[in-house]
Amino acid sequence: MTACAYCGREWKWKDTFKRLASFKNTLECPYCKKSQFQTASSKQKTSMLIVSPSLLLPLFVMFSLSLPLLLLCYVTVFLLSPLLVKLTKEDSPLW
Repeated sequence: MTACAYCGREWKWKDTFKRLASFKNTLECPYCKKSQFQTASSKQKTSMLIVSPSLLLPLFVMFSLSLPLLLLCYVTVFLLSPLLVKLTKEDSPLW
């Protein structure tokens, strides 16, 4: 789970999810209130995870799979994304 780069306290899944859903560049620790950033590798992993259901879209069309199944894939990905977040004190470019 995500841990603060300053105070080291582990964030709850709900706190991480709320901060990711805000789409801000900085993530504020719920405990010490200091702003921090996702590491470059964390940004890459979460981006790849979020894009992955879109890569499956042609399979859903080819095999006439149901729309609810595709939506379930997207929901699962969004629920798993907070588990991949790692934080740092400094902003780093994605590449």
